[in-house]
Amino acid sequence: MDSVPSSSLALKRPKFVTPPEAIGIAAAYRRLAEVAHRLADQEYRIARRLDASWEGNAKNRYDLDFGHLPSYLGTLAESLLHDAGQIERIMVTVYVRL
Repeated sequence: MDSVPSSSLALKRPKFVTPPEAIGIAAAYRRLAEVAHRLADQEYRIARRLDASWEGNAKNRYDLDFGHLPSYLGTLAESLLHDAGQIERIMVTVYVRL
């Protein structure tokens, strides 16, 4: 009987790697974060222009309904950046021959 393992039963060791797709997905999340930051900046500028020329019930209603958008978009951008970092740290186990 042969004591050398066949090639399909050869000894293997685990190796921890980041899937190559993770880098591209993280980059896409970062691009989305940039878009959210730009939108937040644009909304902030719109609101500032309105502050200078708008008053009364219409401005109050705008502030109530849409005043949160810059903050919301900024929070979304930060969340996307955080998630991009998490995605880049995904590790999977592959088994390689010794």
